[in-house]
Amino acid sequence: MKLKVLFIASKQPNYSRIKLLKAALEEDYEVNCVFSGHASYPMRLIDVCWRFMWMDKKAYDVIVVGFFAQLFFPFIRLFWRGRLISDCFISLYDSLICDRSKYKEGGLIARFARFMDAYMLRHSDLTLTDTQSHANYLVDEFSIDPTKVVPVAVSADVNVFPFTPAKAEDYSPDAVFNVLFYGAYIPLQGTEVIVRAAKLLEGQAVTINMVGDGQTYASTRSLAEELSVENVQFYGLQTLERLAEMSCESHLLLGIFGTTEKARRVIPNKVFEAVALGRPVITGDSCVVRAHFADGDTILLVPFADPQALAKKILWAKQHYQEAAAIGKAGHSVFANELSPAHVSAKLNTAIRAVVSS
Repeated sequence: MKLKVLFIASKQPNYSRIKLLKAALEEDYEVNCVFSGHASYPMRLIDVCWRFMWMDKKAYDVIVVGFFAQLFFPFIRLFWRGRLISDCFISLYDSLICDRSKYKEGGLIARFARFMDAYMLRHSDLTLTDTQSHANYLVDEFSIDPTKVVPVAVSADVNVFPFTPAKAEDYSPDAVFNVLFYGAYIPLQGTEVIVRAAKLLEGQAVTINMVGDGQTYASTRSLAEELSVENVQFYGLQTLERLAEMSCESHLLLGIFGTTEKARRVIPNKVFEAVALGRPVITGDSCVVRAHFADGDTILLVPFADPQALAKKILWAKQHYQEAAAIGKAGHSVFANELSPAHVSAKLNTAIRAVVSS
């Protein structure tokens, strides 16, 4: 008889992390989901909490509280004394204070964010996160038992990002080389590094398309105007399906290059999506990336915050595109063998059964 799992989350149900965990849970368990489609986060929070409060919870063996968990986790714990698993995909304190610098260290918001992280971590039977480096950070920063934090990779939706390797034989080094970045313009992504690299590549028939919006968008556009960069095109937010299409229309994809500590602890969605497609991708060099990939064999790596190195690597990929495309295909093999949704499902299943049986 299958275990019964209640999966509750305040992020939109089409968000990649939510979709991945939902699909992984449904592989092995009888799952009921409490999501909300409201555009407003406060309305989603109210909606899921209200529905959770009045539902019959006795039938469930375990509850999984998905991203964005911290702000309503205490409410869930108040009404549920059984096995409880949380997803600390993002630390409130790390993201708002350390990475995005939105609030002052030591201020009221910083103390509140730290408290909410700590409360969730200490009152969960198990906490999920995305990488071992992130798990180590949570253990060290919040003094958590390391056996209670399990990394579950971000992976990628292979229905949206199916294996579609680049056709290197169709590309001539004399043709325009299209490079794609997409993201939420947060500091760890280092979008200003991409703009500075683009400036260094002027006259080399390289066009960099930057898609998205967010915290650093205005400053990134201002930098491009200040430097009079002519080979960067900016586009607004796109659907995930359109991002997959744009990825397949591009020769090379970009990951993250920022200076924050968090940038060195994560493998972003866009890198997983690139390797799921089998496309060559450049991202910042970190231990967490090297735990799965090898520079020049299965991925292309550059030092963080180094426009010169990024420009040089982009130009290398343009001039050696058959090799770059082969690296993209090899990266897909790593994804398929270590980081696919099936591997996520297996790891999640092992973790949940350990919690339920303990």
